Amino acid sequence: MHQTTAGSSSLATAPILFLELLSVLVTRPLQQQQLGMIPLLRRMLVRCDAPLTELCAGLIAEKVRINLYRLHAEFAPSYVLSGRVAERMQQGEMACLLRLSGLDFVADNLHANWRTEPDASGTRADQISRWLAAHTEVQSRFVILDSVDTGADLPRSPLAGSSVMCPPTRGLTTPALNRARMLLRRAAAADGLGGVRDAAA
Repeated sequence: MHQTTAGSSSLATAPILFLELLSVLVTRPLQQQQLGMIPLLRRMLVRCDAPLTELCAGLIAEKVRINLYRLHAEFAPSYVLSGRVAERMQQGEMACLLRLSGLDFVADNLHANWRTEPDASGTRADQISRWLAAHTEVQSRFVILDSVDTGADLPRSPLAGSSVMCPPTRGLTTPALNRARMLLRRAAAADGLGGVRDAAA
């Protein structure tokens, strides 16, 4: 797995996957509520409490995790997280949570600027647009994984063509995976890269 840092050569070719944790990966309402208890969760991460292991063990449905890994295996993206969980956690805490949830490949490939900046008055599209404006090297090589619940503004924004809206109670389904693949392949072809794995060969 590549580990990307700002200014590294791999950043020039690796696509960016903007990922909303709760609606795309954590699809069960009860567990979404548990993750919403950020102060408690952060204390558990620091102390490595046993209940945290239980919480994380079934946090992400296996099919959703497999679909995300399929996308990762084909395109080797760097990840930028959005949403209230990412906004209120430190990078080390988030990496720990991802690993305990079986998402080591995401934790290992968080972008150096690993989250969009919170903005109480801004929309999800505004947050992502600001991140992209600060990282012009990304160009069109990005896809946004979100849902109609948390990213309701995206389909009406200039980012609509790069957005995959996942069903909020089902997460990254196979149709959503296929659309993400299509968008990333199209972006790679437009840049003449063919794909991250091909470019690295």
